[in-house]
Amino acid sequence: MIAVKQTGLAKTMPYGLFLGVLGAVAATLAGAAVTAKLMDQQILQTEQTGYAVMVILIAASWLGARISRGAVKRQKAKVCLLAGGCFFLVLMAATALLFGGRYDGVGETALLVFCGSMLAILGNQHNENRRNRRKPKIRNR
Repeated sequence: MIAVKQTGLAKTMPYGLFLGVLGAVAATLAGAAVTAKLMDQQILQTEQTGYAVMVILIAASWLGARISRGAVKRQKAKVCLLAGGCFFLVLMAATALLFGGRYDGVGETALLVFCGSMLAILGNQHNENRRNRRKPKIRNR
């Protein structure tokens, strides 16, 4: 058997998507725990729960897409959208498992996850293009 030396740091697409979805789910659970703690201490009122959930979903989707994008390192827009789609499927599977298949607010959830993925696509475009650009050499006359 011939040993093949890996020279790059990029991961395969399924592994990168797995890492991104895992990060998004972890961020969602952490955000839900913080929200529950704030509600328990009565810092966050019950009426504000919907806003907290919106922020949690957008932030978790953004984080998952950024993790996937950083791991795969190619086809960045496609990877971010796929990470958001996989995260949405995980949320729908959790809804089916925990809430008996009552899919209330699926459209809003899909929109928030899509917005988080789009923010990850648009987040660092300017700096990436600038870093790869080569400066022309100026000759002295």
